Parts: sequence; C-alpha cells; structure tokens
Amino acid sequence: MIEHRLQLVTPPTFWALSDSDFEAHSRAMGQPVEQLSPYVQAAINHLEVVSNRRFATQTWRMYLDYFPDTGVITIPYSPLVSVAYVKYTDSIGVQHTFSSSNYGVSTARTPGQIVLEYQKDWPTETLRNTDPIEIEFTCGWPNQASVPTAIRQAIRMLASHFYEHREAVVVGTAAAVDEAELPLAASALIAPWRVFI
Repeated sequence: MIEHRLQLVTPPTFWALSDSDFEAHSRAMGQPVEQLSPYVQAAINHLEVVSNRRFATQTWRMYLDYFPDTGVITIPYSPLVSVAYVKYTDSIGVQHTFSSSNYGVSTARTPGQIVLEYQKDWPTETLRNTDPIEIEFTCGWPNQASVPTAIRQAIRMLASHFYEHREAVVVGTAAAVDEAELPLAASALIAPWRVFI
C-alpha cells in the first residue's frame, strides 16, 4: 500500500459499546458513568488499531504523495461506507477534483478500494511536493446494533480487564495470569475481523 497520512475530520457520534452495556457486563453497577467511559474508549481505540477497522461511523482524510502505478487505491480503514472525493494539487498550487466518473468505489471489499474505470487513468500533472493527493472517506458501522457481536464482546472483555487491573501487575502473580488471559480472549474474538493492508 502507498504510504499515507490520515486526519480525522468528523469523529463518531456514538461508541461501539454503551456505558450501560459495559456497566452490566463488568458488574460495576453504581459507578459513575464518567469513571467507566475511559475504559470502554481505551478498549475501542486499541481494538480499532489492531484490526484496522473503525467501529462507529466517522469521516477521515487520507493524503498520498503520488497516484499508484496500478488502478487501485486501498482505503486503510474498514468497513468503507463512501468516498466523498479525490482531489490533487498540482505543482503551481492549484487544487483539482478528480471526477468520480473516472473511478468506482468498492465498499463490498475488505479493505475498501477506489478503482479506476475501464480505459481511465490517474491524473498526469506534476504534483506539488507536500500531501498533493487528498481523499475524503467515511467508514464504520452506522449504529451500535450493527457492530458485530464478536467485536462488541471483545470490547466488553478488554474494557473489563482495564477496569479490573487499573495498576501495573507483578509478573508471577494470579493477577498477572489474568493480565495475559483476558487480552488473549479479546484478541481471539477480534482476530477474524482484522484487516491486513
């Protein structure tokens, strides 16, 4: 995959797992929600990174230095929902929008892709040196219920682990065994959902 840089444009408006769901799972009833949220968010962030997925709908910009030699640009985060635009800036600083009639967007593939249409080519203008190509895309599932069950369970388990082990664990103790086993269980749940790019 081409080297790229990413910028979050529109963050998600919901978490893939609700605080109340985590509260019930972790038996942390009565704890203030603000004390539980960081563990859920940390678990989600970790699992999103290891899976190359984004669980809740969000919009990103991806910057590339050049167009690929092939007719395909791979979008790094799944599931891909849509591509808003492909823009590029030429060597004199003028930004152009690459017409969407030149390419198709595959949201059915994992990872999602931008694919040149038949007998179409990427722009051939000389590009500026810094972040000349800009692609805006939306990814993630539309609501909590649509996030796969295995992913939500992995979030519950990892967030519970973070909640129960809020301090460093001494190797060789029973807590250290839990430290190893719980993340392994979460890893097993997320493994089939990992996207390799």
